[in-house]
Amino acid sequence: SRRRAPDRVIFARTHSRARVCTRPTFRRPPHTRIDQTLYTCRRRSRSRRRRAPSRSRPLGLRAIVSDTVKGEHAEQYAELASLLENYQYSYKVGDKVHGKVVACDQKGALVEIGAKADALVPTSECSLSAVKNAASVFDIDETYEFEIIQDDNGEGMLTLSVRKMELAKAWDRCREAQAEDAALTGEVLSVNRGGLLVECEKLRGFVPQSHIGIRTLNREELVGQQLPFKFIEVDEEKNRLVLSHRLATDMVSAEGLEVGDVVEGMVQAV
Repeated sequence: SRRRAPDRVIFARTHSRARVCTRPTFRRPPHTRIDQTLYTCRRRSRSRRRRAPSRSRPLGLRAIVSDTVKGEHAEQYAELASLLENYQYSYKVGDKVHGKVVACDQKGALVEIGAKADALVPTSECSLSAVKNAASVFDIDETYEFEIIQDDNGEGMLTLSVRKMELAKAWDRCREAQAEDAALTGEVLSVNRGGLLVECEKLRGFVPQSHIGIRTLNREELVGQQLPFKFIEVDEEKNRLVLSHRLATDMVSAEGLEVGDVVEGMVQAV
């Protein structure tokens, strides 16, 4: 028989040994309820993957036989079966659901919608505006409407959104205003060589220089002002919103006037 070679022991150097010993051997426990929920869902997902049978092994089939319960517990089992049938929900992406907010923090909000686990609303999907904490948008134990934007992510949790619903409503209001030739108020965000960058109905839009109704030498003075705008182009698919301040001011200045009226005005350009 072949003789086994003796095991070799390699001693680590002092600084390498210190580096290894200082490595933490435990995980930081979750602090908030949202952290605890995410941690629990990840553990469930990992355990399901570990319990998944190998594809190389043949799967054994088992017959599940449901016997009719008789006796004194028959009514209780029947009531339980009816309750389970009433609470079997099937959700898919795009569905709108109502749920109660149970927790909020900087990561988002947890919502009870009747699924097997609480759904998550990320902070970026809490509102159409910029939000740093979900608590500034939602109140605990209050019911809101949400839209499902992501199915089960493998951790038993659905992803919801309020921002997507608000975005669709904002585009609808802009299309209605364009169809009715109505003006809406917006805020000037910045100025560039081509025109103005504005925010109207929480959507970013562009006002060409030729459609600025105010003649001024320093257009930076317009930043932060609330001005009326009319819509020239509204294209949700291309995310394109073009507005006109000149058309809106012409409409506002002409309100209440009739042919033959005498008015006073100031010459702005010759």
